[in-house]
Amino acid sequence: MKDLIEKYFGVQEGGVDLLGSLKALKVQEIYGLKTKLEHCSGRVFFLGNGGSYDNARWMSQHLRSNGIKAKTPGLEDDYIHTINSKGYTEVFVEALKCEGLSEEDLVIGISGSGNSENVLKAFEFASKKGANIFALGGRDGGQMVKALSANSSLIVSNNCMEAIEDLHNFAIAIILESIKNKQSLQEIKASFVEKLKLFLSRKNINLLSVMTTQMLRTINSNGRVFILGFGIGANHFRADMGRGATNALPIRGLHCPEVFTMNSLQATANDDGTDFLLVDGLVKFSPSSKDFAIICQTGQRSLKLCDDYLLRRQVSRIEIGGNGISLQSIHDEYFDIAVSMIGHSCGQVIRTYLAEDFHVKPLSTQLDIADSQKKMAMKETLKLEGELKENGLLKPAEALTFCYGKAFAVSSKKKYNREFY
Repeated sequence: MKDLIEKYFGVQEGGVDLLGSLKALKVQEIYGLKTKLEHCSGRVFFLGNGGSYDNARWMSQHLRSNGIKAKTPGLEDDYIHTINSKGYTEVFVEALKCEGLSEEDLVIGISGSGNSENVLKAFEFASKKGANIFALGGRDGGQMVKALSANSSLIVSNNCMEAIEDLHNFAIAIILESIKNKQSLQEIKASFVEKLKLFLSRKNINLLSVMTTQMLRTINSNGRVFILGFGIGANHFRADMGRGATNALPIRGLHCPEVFTMNSLQATANDDGTDFLLVDGLVKFSPSSKDFAIICQTGQRSLKLCDDYLLRRQVSRIEIGGNGISLQSIHDEYFDIAVSMIGHSCGQVIRTYLAEDFHVKPLSTQLDIADSQKKMAMKETLKLEGELKENGLLKPAEALTFCYGKAFAVSSKKKYNREFY
């Protein structure tokens, strides 16, 4: 695990190399985004899917803290209504309509692949309204950059989705530091490189290795991973572990329960007090020794109660911050993006390890999947799997699975119960 962690960050060669990609960030492209933000006379709207949606929320939050009117467009409840009535590809267009988008506004679309259809449609809508647009992407920029004029995109040099999201966050943080401290982007970027190097201490690398090993253990023991914290970073970490860490694998994967909702948070704060916001939900899962917990700063009273409870239940746990994984080199303002980065490294490492263990390989099979869906249900999967085996395109000991609309063959593992959803 340690080798994979080091390769993700670039301490060793041959991996994702987040540190190298941070060094390679193009200051001129960061400057293009900084200029658009500083000259925006209206509102800034950030939009993205999944992890990029969390990034959009974090970016909006921190721009607002620095006096820039920014938000993710629309309301989450309306997203669900749009999905049910018009389809997922329309969520951002409808959200921008709800906001009354004008030519004074700036729309920043975030897509690691550059091909997110709902982001592309939002760009088209924004252009017709005369609003300014900017793309945060990765890889080759995809379709997104084709819709933009010069100096309207920042395409980071990495192919790993997790690293792309980290680099987008770094870019925004560099811009904010430059605006606040009136320093050059080059100086601030160099400072962030040094801070990341300091984070990559031997102690932190070892703890990250322990963390990923413990999470893999919960898959084998049918346990759960409790990621406890209130911030966007903790939410991002929890969501990534629940999906991205086991992409393309027909197994249950990591089980990362949500210990509170906004409804339960309000009820607990009102009925019991804010100290009990997390522990109230945690006790309902009756954690045991086969589970594992990651606590995002026990310094908060509500998290300290969780730590005490988990100790009594003999649950293994690691803290991010404090006496655990050290964040001394990272300013408190960027705690959430540090937590996201830690989660990203764990997710990529777990996925890499399991992909090798399951001998995952892509299939060139043309898929007949229902409109707008990216995978098949159980019956359809088993039917296609049988046909592929009959035609010699899938070995008898292999199973069929899906990821982002593409088909994969994986070796069957008897120690795991197969899952389709």
